[in-house]
Amino acid sequence: EVTGVVVNETGAPVPGVYMRLDLADGSGDMCESITDANGQFDCALLIGGEYRVTVTPSPGARQGFAPAIGAHFNTIQVPRDGVVTGVQLAIKDERFAIRGTVVDDTGSPMADVHVMAMAPGESTMDFPSTLTDAAGRFEIADLARGAYSLSAHAGDGSDGLVSDVAAGTNAVSIKLARAGSIEGTLTGFSTAPTVFYWSTTGQEHSGRALVEGTTFSRVGVTPGQYTVEAIGADADAVTVDVRAGETAHVDLRSRGVGTVEGIVSELTTHKPLPAMRCDAKPSTDGRTTPVPPDVSFQGFSDAEGHFKVSAPVGRVRIFCFPPNGGPLSAAGTDVDVASAGSAKVNVFSVKAPASPSDAGFMFDPDMLPVTVGSVVPNGPAATAGLAPGDQVVTIDGISLQGVLPQGAMFLVMSHRPGTTAKLGVLRGGAAQTIKVAVVGGGAAQ
Repeated sequence: EVTGVVVNETGAPVPGVYMRLDLADGSGDMCESITDANGQFDCALLIGGEYRVTVTPSPGARQGFAPAIGAHFNTIQVPRDGVVTGVQLAIKDERFAIRGTVVDDTGSPMADVHVMAMAPGESTMDFPSTLTDAAGRFEIADLARGAYSLSAHAGDGSDGLVSDVAAGTNAVSIKLARAGSIEGTLTGFSTAPTVFYWSTTGQEHSGRALVEGTTFSRVGVTPGQYTVEAIGADADAVTVDVRAGETAHVDLRSRGVGTVEGIVSELTTHKPLPAMRCDAKPSTDGRTTPVPPDVSFQGFSDAEGHFKVSAPVGRVRIFCFPPNGGPLSAAGTDVDVASAGSAKVNVFSVKAPASPSDAGFMFDPDMLPVTVGSVVPNGPAATAGLAPGDQVVTIDGISLQGVLPQGAMFLVMSHRPGTTAKLGVLRGGAAQTIKVAVVGGGAAQ
């Protein structure tokens, strides 16, 4: 337990502020307390150790007060069987507000929009927030000095974000793109499927559509590109662009059913992997959603690593993984499935490194062929000339056919720091080799 008081620069107690302790080793032990009328706090039920201190104006405000003296608060050493008393935390008690307006993409003010002031940090509470008034104006007060990202969300699904706003700014304008909608028809499905829409840039704007007979719809969809997928005993998926204030129309048609069979094995040893669950899902423009398919499109590998699974006709992603977790990556590939015959594939899993290294880039986790998704500025990959959008077909001469992005990333991360990963790259259809230096884990991610 730790007890003490929060005071300002003059030594006067500061009531009603939020104090948090986090175990410095990152194991997750923490406690929270709100100072009372006399600035006193009591942080109990700690397991003991060295703790970092954060003091913020309110529970959800991740941006903390600066110490009255020095650049940071001293850590607090807490015994495992005792109480630390008399702690005094002196802060620079500076409070600021951010004011502004929210407008739509035509410049018209928007009322009743939820605006949050977000900053890095830890808290179990929601970010400081408010609603805009009839003129679209907002004010978020009681903020510590620092920079915030302002996230705005309207009831119709419209979203907006303005980053790096300094506390004390008085004329922020947040523009929201009007939400769009998705509606469509279901043709040839033997039973009513579940319909999902999934953002191709991430799951934050994804969800489930309302199915009514042979039609489906979803309003309040943030503008962007989505995969719309029907999941059931019949399946289909298409990619659609949703524009502000418009309705995107989609026709999902049962693809019929074919078969895929193959072998799943470990990449380096070619040892067959039994009891891997293998799913078959539509693949659209090299992507597939993470929503599991119907059980009719799931199967398991036998003792020889062999699997046979029903699959939708057309372009399909085979995705094999250990159901109970473990050190192996998922294995898979995209394959064309016909209604007659059986498509054949070999897919490979890669063992996760015990001490992962870093090369300053990440693969797009959903894309095939394996594609570079992001490159850390000034990191090893950037220095070597690797760029987002590069397709990687080999690593150290090993083909990535049948390897998913997670497995390819494990191959790179398995290199010892100080060594080089040799990537066979396709850029604009032209083949080249890029050698990326590998550094200690976490240094450039």
